Amino acid sequence: MSIPKWNGKQDSFSRYHAKIHALAEYYDCGDAFDEVKMLGLPKKSEFEVLDLTKPDEKELANLYNANKRMCALIVLGQDSDHGLAMMKRTSTLDNPHGNSMRFMQLAENKNKPSDASAEIEMDAELEKIKFSNANEYYNDVVAVQARFEVTKTEMDLVKVMAKKVTNETYAKMIVDHLDAHATTPCDLEDLCDKISKIQRLTKAKGGSGENKKKNEKEVQLAAADGKGTFKGVCGNCKKVCGYKRATCPHKAATGNDEKGTDTRKCDHCGRTGHLAASCWRKNSDKAPQWFKDKLAAGKVETSNTSVEIMLAAVEGEDFSWARL
Repeated sequence: MSIPKWNGKQDSFSRYHAKIHALAEYYDCGDAFDEVKMLGLPKKSEFEVLDLTKPDEKELANLYNANKRMCALIVLGQDSDHGLAMMKRTSTLDNPHGNSMRFMQLAENKNKPSDASAEIEMDAELEKIKFSNANEYYNDVVAVQARFEVTKTEMDLVKVMAKKVTNETYAKMIVDHLDAHATTPCDLEDLCDKISKIQRLTKAKGGSGENKKKNEKEVQLAAADGKGTFKGVCGNCKKVCGYKRATCPHKAATGNDEKGTDTRKCDHCGRTGHLAASCWRKNSDKAPQWFKDKLAAGKVETSNTSVEIMLAAVEGEDFSWARL
């Protein structure tokens, strides 16, 4: 059996509280958390002189040992100084190991409050929960309730959920559930299960996903009809045309055709992909050094060559492809 851990925070105390009590039962130490029996916890000096042959005194010895064991398990399960400090507060000369029941009372008062302020705080936490998936909503409500020692009726919980639901079908189910409370008690879990069945059925039929695809299709149709909705400057035609680069139906500002090929023709060398102003043969000063070396060595013709060189990008030039 692993020892339950607690980080000293309120949001994890309820889970720790349940686990440490379960562990006490597993090790037959449940009396260590029994408030009435722990009132008779013997002191260390009293324990040392108990006569184990007598049933009453043997029971006191078992209680002493149960408390001793649970105090050790509680200490081993603390992942923060906060919990260790609480246990230390319960240690005395008469009970040097501490008092497990006293530790749990201190922890509950601080991390699972039951006063009026706790009720107000719990209401605020319940109001923050958003309703989307019914099962997730129910789990969130349970998690909030577990942090407080405050009870809230099922009808109150259903009414809180009613204020969050915007779907007409779900709203009607909630109203019908509340109207039937005279003969059938309100049950938040049962109501959430019924709503969840509808949500799962809707999802299986393509509910939210189908609507998403429908919206995407409408956007595509709008683009095809020349009614783009993009408000920025298009990366293709360099205008505010209503489209982005990927969906722009217009001819590129650089002279590219629909496939993205640069169709500009050089008046000097007759090649496509650039203009005479940026032609390396006509303007050798704009050519990179490797091209100048080949030109000087006579390895590059000044015109009508069949050699093609692809340039990914040339800084300061107005072309992205060049035919040598």
